[in-house]
Amino acid sequence: MPRARLWQRSRVRGVTDLDYLDLSNNLLSGRIPDCWNKYILLRLRNTSLYGKIPHSLENCTQLRLLDLGDNKLTGIIPPWIGERLDGLIVLRLRSNEFHGNIPSTLCLLLFLQVLDLSLNDTSGAIPSCLNKLTVMTYLWEGSFGITDDDNFIFSFNDHLLVVWKGFERVYGNSLGMLKSIDLSCNQLSGEIPRELASLEGLINLNLSRNMLRGSIIREIGQSKSLGSLDLSINNLSGEIPESMSEISFLSVMDLTNINLSGKIPSSTQLQSFNATSYSGNPGLCAEPLRKCPEDEPPKVSNNGGIERSSEGDEGLFERLVYNVTKFLEDHPGGDEVLLSASGKDATDDFEDVGHSSSARAMLDELYVGDIDASTIPTKTKYTPPNQPHYEQDKTSEFVVKLLQFLVPLLILGLAFGIRFYTKSPA
Repeated sequence: MPRARLWQRSRVRGVTDLDYLDLSNNLLSGRIPDCWNKYILLRLRNTSLYGKIPHSLENCTQLRLLDLGDNKLTGIIPPWIGERLDGLIVLRLRSNEFHGNIPSTLCLLLFLQVLDLSLNDTSGAIPSCLNKLTVMTYLWEGSFGITDDDNFIFSFNDHLLVVWKGFERVYGNSLGMLKSIDLSCNQLSGEIPRELASLEGLINLNLSRNMLRGSIIREIGQSKSLGSLDLSINNLSGEIPESMSEISFLSVMDLTNINLSGKIPSSTQLQSFNATSYSGNPGLCAEPLRKCPEDEPPKVSNNGGIERSSEGDEGLFERLVYNVTKFLEDHPGGDEVLLSASGKDATDDFEDVGHSSSARAMLDELYVGDIDASTIPTKTKYTPPNQPHYEQDKTSEFVVKLLQFLVPLLILGLAFGIRFYTKSPA
């Protein structure tokens, strides 16, 4: 049967009014009656009520908590909620069939601490004026104490079912600490308003499962109180802003399937999440995902040789540095071989031996960095000094050739002379 709880406020005049009505979690059905007058807290959550929100609810100008979630209500979210119920602290219309835009008049709810419009069919852009939700801009704890027109102060221990960190939780005495916006599972489009970053007191922000585009706002790091952030399954793109590394209380985060790219900013919080928080973003890199290309050590080529580049006709090996200290005792050729090749370019020594593929694979483990090219002296090619040009004296060459011609003639003439004189006396 329906459960109703009466909350009475004692006044000097002794008047007793019904201010608190809770009919949640029942088998009620039909439309919500259009005969409301004066309530402060109204709960009709998790029944089978349908139809539109009755217009007479605008008469409940002192309403502080309105929970109509988990029903079958239809129509648009009435703009008069922000205009007439400007004292609302909690507005929960979760899991209904509301359509149309989110009315910008909700920005008039200066005391609002919990806004839950998730699991509906609302569309259009997220109102950029949500930064006017004054209480959410402050870091201090809100209050669920209520003051009426005659300055009589009421306080009560209340409770609220809130989806927090992916689970439904009941908030009781700590409800005043919660500041939450949940617009997930709708048809919202456009970009995330930059103004949301000014809600420094916001603890929970869930914009998942919409059609939001653009990038994550760069100023999101201003929301330093965020403990839970879910932007998953949208049409976002771009990089994770550096400012997200400044959110030190972030304990739940879901950035899956939004086509992010680039390097994950380095911070204790962002690196503490496992890879599943970033899945569906093939362009992302850095811890806890794969290394970024600029952070990868130089690779060994397929043929086992160290990759090289060329400059002119000379092969110029990459200037890689390896620390082989821990391998000295295990080196098959003894530590003398490694010591003799240390402190210099050991490429030829390594290649001449003909190391196995397993030995080459160890290079990645021993790699420590590259030599700064600016510290290497420039090699200069030796060029011999120019010699003075002179004409060669050809005199000696001429004499030699002359003698080669005359000497045989002289020898022949001498032979004839000797023969002639030896025959004359006879």
